[in-house]
Amino acid sequence: MAFKTNSNIKINLKEILKEKGVTSKELAERLGVTSVTISYIVTNKTAPSLEMLCRIAKELNVKLSTLLGEEPLRLVDDSKEFASFIRYKGIHYTADTLEEFFKQVEELKEIAR
Repeated sequence: MAFKTNSNIKINLKEILKEKGVTSKELAERLGVTSVTISYIVTNKTAPSLEMLCRIAKELNVKLSTLLGEEPLRLVDDSKEFASFIRYKGIHYTADTLEEFFKQVEELKEIAR
């Protein structure tokens, strides 16, 4: 099933990617599709299937209704449930999600080597 892109339906993928700090290329790699596919969705040149919309929403941790522009960007899970603060060699690191935290831990492992 594909959504027709018209004045009533606009996929807000470009804004969500920017807010999440994710590139189209990164999203394409995560989803196992070409960057052209994501580019066409971002620019509303193609109508993605419902399955693709659900995969994108899940990968970016947003509600499908947010992806479709029906409500503002919010995390699917309550991000207020997690916060981390790390100080390493005088530099402070903070994370509001587990994903950010694990990314920082991997970066710090590389720095510490």
